[in-house]
Amino acid sequence: MTNYLSAGKIAGSVHAEVLQILNNKALGLDFVVMKYFATLSSFVSTIPGGVFMPSISIGAGLGSEVANFYTQINTQVVIIMAMIGYLSAVIRAPLTSTFVILEMTLSLHLLLPGLLVAFIANFISKQIYQQPIYEALADNYLKLTKKA
Repeated sequence: MTNYLSAGKIAGSVHAEVLQILNNKALGLDFVVMKYFATLSSFVSTIPGGVFMPSISIGAGLGSEVANFYTQINTQVVIIMAMIGYLSAVIRAPLTSTFVILEMTLSLHLLLPGLLVAFIANFISKQIYQQPIYEALADNYLKLTKKA
């Protein structure tokens, strides 16, 4: 349903959409919301849908929207920091999040601010929910397989 409403923008890995966002073509807040709910419904239904690329694309979309408020900072830097922050908050691996995004965007010069954003996002995520996503997914899978 959300894929239909987004005209196919949220289906698949959304790699092309992330590249569009990084090239200053904002996809709008509706992209972020629909991708979030599509990913959430995938998790709830236990359909394998991945965590990395959906989190990266949601972070890119959020960064694109937030960049409108920070006109004195390069838009790409804001988007990259949002991608790092969101991915780090979701997977609870700040070093992995930072290096994956910085390697993907060829932005290793942003290593220190990226690490700072990642560790802050990781800390905030722990305050919201203690268990990391991969542990929670594994626990849910084990519960489902024990019932079967």
